[in-house]
Amino acid sequence: MKFFQIFFNILYILKYIVPIIVLSIGLYFTWNSYNFFIKWEKTTGIVASYKTNNTGGRKKLTSYSYFMEYSCNWILEKEYSDINTTYKYNIWKKVDIYCDPNNPKKFIIDSFVNRYLGLIFLIAGAVYLLKFYYYKKNNKNDKIDFKKMLGVNSDK
Repeated sequence: MKFFQIFFNILYILKYIVPIIVLSIGLYFTWNSYNFFIKWEKTTGIVASYKTNNTGGRKKLTSYSYFMEYSCNWILEKEYSDINTTYKYNIWKKVDIYCDPNNPKKFIIDSFVNRYLGLIFLIAGAVYLLKFYYYKKNNKNDKIDFKKMLGVNSDK
């Protein structure tokens, strides 16, 4: 009986911690996106080659790391991307990228995921947090009845 009380208390606490964690992840990715897409220089890169990375597990997932040729701050660069992506670009394809003007060797490929992943987490965390705020506001007696959950008759 004591184990179940501890277990349900942990679940009760987690319902408030999870939205904060999701919100924090959203803030982190949104801040990175701001730095990439606002502060960095937009340019066009050409895919010269790529490396394939296969992950194990039941579902095989192939990701690609691209070797790009691009110009940043009038300097011609040839670099592998630090970030792997599951989208496969053909060799010699022109791709929009953002490069760091202070360190032209750093770049990121412009994609939907790189742009909006942070916002998706941020919105999900905010909605999740607001849901529990309004639930708590409307349900003043938000207490767990462990006996009812476990099916123990308290009338005995």
